[in-house]
Amino acid sequence: MGARLVRRLVQVARRPCLLPIGPMNTELHEIATLLAESQDPAFAEEFLRQLLTPDEVIEIEKRWLLVKLLHQGHRQRDIARDLHMSLCKITRGSKELKKHGNAFLRAIVKLAAKPVG
Repeated sequence: MGARLVRRLVQVARRPCLLPIGPMNTELHEIATLLAESQDPAFAEEFLRQLLTPDEVIEIEKRWLLVKLLHQGHRQRDIARDLHMSLCKITRGSKELKKHGNAFLRAIVKLAAKPVG
């Protein structure tokens, strides 16, 4: 690679992200609000499948599954092996699940309270 190209790549990499990251990310808040207010699971799934690539959908499904497996008491190493995921992702899920008042646990409790079928 030429020196000019390397310098240009470094400049681009050092630029601050134009999108806000964190709790004030308006696009993420907008999506969350839209899905919450729709009260239509079919619409929400269609929206997410159109927004995400098939690989991203699979990754999100695996991440949610790992949270549920952790909650059921499965070992992190077993989850990593079975889902072909890194221990870092599983540890992150575990840490989030242990936080007081976390959304993962609230969602799991909410799903468990729903009648089957």
